[in-house]
Amino acid sequence: MGITYMKLKQWHYKYNIKPISANKLWYKAKQITKEYRQWREDIAYNTPDSHKAWPFNDTEQLEVKIQAGFSSKLADVDNVCKPVLDTWQNLYGFNDRYVYKIVAEKEIVKKGKEYLDVTFRRYMK
Repeated sequence: MGITYMKLKQWHYKYNIKPISANKLWYKAKQITKEYRQWREDIAYNTPDSHKAWPFNDTEQLEVKIQAGFSSKLADVDNVCKPVLDTWQNLYGFNDRYVYKIVAEKEIVKKGKEYLDVTFRRYMK
């Protein structure tokens, strides 16, 4: 009996953009902040054309890996998850209820070297 290999579909890109905290998303809990609006525009603008198509089906279960380079040791890695999911949901129209696993990793980098590395892939138990 041979081994069956499934082609692992994924969406991955590393942005040289400072991660935004969930604490900076909403103004008076009613509208998105100017900073968050600009951050979403920066992500969309810096996404290469080769990544403009979403490779997953609408109801496909997903796993997300987020690597965030912060210049402050005080930054909370979990505060990056919400803006990433909401921004990619806005860009690609998928529903984040199909995200079954999130892996978030924090790295301390020099100021000006902040980054965000995001990978979406098919969730497999």
